[in-house]
Amino acid sequence: MTNISKISAVLPLHISENDKSNSGDLIKILFSSLEKFAKPELFETFFIVCPKDQIPKISQLTEQWHNFTIKIIDEEDLIPELANYPTVGGWRKQQIIKLAIASIVKTPFYLTFDADIICTSPISVEKLIPGNKALLQQQERLTRAWWWGSSAHYININPNLNESGMDVTPAILSTQVCLNLVKHLENTGKCWIKRLLNPHRKYAWQRLNPRFKNQYSWTEYSLYYLFLEKNNEINTYHTICGTKEAPQRLLSNKNSVWNSTPFETWDPSIVFSNKDTSLFCVIQSNKNISPNVVWNRVKKYIT
Repeated sequence: MTNISKISAVLPLHISENDKSNSGDLIKILFSSLEKFAKPELFETFFIVCPKDQIPKISQLTEQWHNFTIKIIDEEDLIPELANYPTVGGWRKQQIIKLAIASIVKTPFYLTFDADIICTSPISVEKLIPGNKALLQQQERLTRAWWWGSSAHYININPNLNESGMDVTPAILSTQVCLNLVKHLENTGKCWIKRLLNPHRKYAWQRLNPRFKNQYSWTEYSLYYLFLEKNNEINTYHTICGTKEAPQRLLSNKNSVWNSTPFETWDPSIVFSNKDTSLFCVIQSNKNISPNVVWNRVKKYIT
């Protein structure tokens, strides 16, 4: 593999009229942090995937960030099958988008984002993809065993629940691995979107199964990691981070604000310092903290 000089990025985004997660305002914080810490040449293209009717609003929100080549895409142009799943939740669709974007990405790797992610440290290709292998942050599979058990069914592999798996967004995915994963999911002759989304329709028969959670709770990252494992390719495409060889971590688990973590006691000075080797943190949007409150807490570190 030739030396990698750029990566891509993807942000699935949905701004509803009653936007309780404040995604539209949160991306201002995300892009402000990237403008502060990302090298201008890092991203070849930054894809934002959203419903068609939201493209004008999101275009307006992002027009100020001239350092990034932002391409806003109608989610149904990327994945026409989504039109058949109006009752499937946004979180599930976001996971599909993070895999499907590989079909148009031109770089070997791409970085996945959610609107509530904040960059906390300088990032570059050298930091994210040392030695042409992308950082991969691990997490114990038993933390959410149903993700791994469900995904293992689709990949046709033992879930090995006592092993380490893959952590949540942000993550760096191999474009080729994602393309190969989609082909694998279609080996049954059924569209991979249908295979993954049919059980999640509001009135799907699968929901009557008392084992629904343990059979259909796949995630994009558990599918991706198990597919790598099945093909013995984890070390081909990735470097495990948070190790002596790659001490930087993608996401700060300790110094982020999760659903059970009080924002009031969160000290941003730690995650923005060398006391924390992570490159990103998250202020979970489902806590419904006003973006203005978040901005006032972090602005001195990213402006």
